[in-house]
Amino acid sequence: MLLSLLLVFTLCLNLYGVFTVKKKQGQVLFLENATMAIMGCMGIVVFTSALLRLVHLPLTKISMFLVLLLSGCLLLFADKKLGKQDVLFRKRDLFYVLILGLGICAYAYIYFTPGLRLHFISSDAGRHFSYAYNILTEGKTDLNMYYAAMNQSLAMMIFEPFVSGWGEVKVFVLMVVFDLFLAGLLIYALIARYIQTAKDYVAGVLLCTLYVLGYPLYAVQFGFVYFEAAVLIIAFIIFVARDYLKEASIVTLVLLNIELFALMVCYTYFVPVIYVSLFIAIFFQRKKEEKSLFQIALEEIKVFLVPFCLGMYFSFANLGEISKNGNGGIRQDGGCYTDLFSNFIWLLPLAILGFYLLWKKKEALLPSFLVINVLFTVVLFFFAMKKEVSPYYYFKEYNVLWLLLFLLFFAGFVSLKKEAALVGAVILLIPVACFFEFRLEPKVNAVNERYINVSAGSFINIYCFNYNIIHESVPMSDDVMAYFEQVKTNYSDGNCFVIGNEAEAAWFEAYTGEENSMVYGDEDSLQEEISSNHYDYICVMPSDLALTCEEYLLSLGEVVYNGNAGYIIRVAK
Repeated sequence: MLLSLLLVFTLCLNLYGVFTVKKKQGQVLFLENATMAIMGCMGIVVFTSALLRLVHLPLTKISMFLVLLLSGCLLLFADKKLGKQDVLFRKRDLFYVLILGLGICAYAYIYFTPGLRLHFISSDAGRHFSYAYNILTEGKTDLNMYYAAMNQSLAMMIFEPFVSGWGEVKVFVLMVVFDLFLAGLLIYALIARYIQTAKDYVAGVLLCTLYVLGYPLYAVQFGFVYFEAAVLIIAFIIFVARDYLKEASIVTLVLLNIELFALMVCYTYFVPVIYVSLFIAIFFQRKKEEKSLFQIALEEIKVFLVPFCLGMYFSFANLGEISKNGNGGIRQDGGCYTDLFSNFIWLLPLAILGFYLLWKKKEALLPSFLVINVLFTVVLFFFAMKKEVSPYYYFKEYNVLWLLLFLLFFAGFVSLKKEAALVGAVILLIPVACFFEFRLEPKVNAVNERYINVSAGSFINIYCFNYNIIHESVPMSDDVMAYFEQVKTNYSDGNCFVIGNEAEAAWFEAYTGEENSMVYGDEDSLQEEISSNHYDYICVMPSDLALTCEEYLLSLGEVVYNGNAGYIIRVAK
């Protein structure tokens, strides 16, 4: 318990240090500063754990306490050296946080139940829980994309003395819900300084709500922990870069370094497009300030060299995995939400206006991010139609576009009165976009129907889709959880093999530590798997494969456990 409390102390020390250290001249909104402290602290956790991994030290409570104590002390020294940040508190910002917090708690209560039961649509959540849990139990990471896992594991380290059994799983669910809260916090922090009137505030709160209920909520419900965290990092990079470009300071430079590295070890897939976007934004901003090419080159090196080199040390294998030939890499498909672009149509008029006004002011940050990400999406679409990129990978980029278009939408909204005539002209794009979609979708559907979502046919498809999941899916039952517990308690010392549906099999492996499963296949492939590996126990859960092969499975040996969620066969020797 003492080490857990010491970890809490060092985290608070880092939070305090990032919050108070001077980042820019003048005042910073309290909410902006608090958001920077939370995200900055999470980045520090991952960066310091990377230093431990570089010298081959285990990631334990003691080692994390020591490196976080060191980073906290460095921040306190920076506070004294650089001075403290002047902060402005606004009650309306706190009111938004209360609305957001209550809304997220209500959602978690409904969707995950008061007991924080497992309720994820895909198998990804189970696998990512196992990455976090392995850090806790073994002191090492199984995957180079370990940003989310490291922060989840640190939370497990803190709560370890107070939980048991399914406790670590509940901590994992809490961290996933916390990421959804962070999504709402970050989008508001990005627009907060531009909220001046009551109209701006109401529109800002409504817009942030619509943002969270779209792609961020979808990522939570599917359990896409890694790119949920990656989009948070991208939003924070934009957040920090906005101040850095206007007034470069050592603190914002270090935060950029940390977050660019964090993206490398969170989700490598997004790295090239985000690095290029920021690189171009820095170039154009400094050209506007009449800096020489040599000065710009030096600044680009300061921003990108350390995170790129350190990140490549950890993530080079991930780049190979993404680009590998055959049916793997970005050709590999998986379950995900698919909709060509109807969700974005209502955002386009004001987003285009916002883009135009920022471009006119020669503010390069958001325009460069949008242009590069749209170009990246177009390239992906081209390869997707040639079946070189799967829908699973193609639609990941839409999560980033969702963030960028909402930010540009608000930039257009706050200038609405001044640009009324232009708004009227841009609104004409809506019927054009609708016509384009109606003409394009049948052609895309003919190539691969997975690129078109027909489950909620409307121009607010993502909201209908998320609503349907909330009302039609159910959390993991107590019977299934009891079955897992039975295996872990009484049979996991043996050599177990599980047959079940994809999501349950993933959680079975994550919770029991048994790593052998079959979800898809036929009786021949199942017989070959079992006969060649000499398993001690076959754990059978309801699935198409289990039903098809039931007679064969029961012939393998004695049923030693039979519950509502499945049965266990001891294989005859």
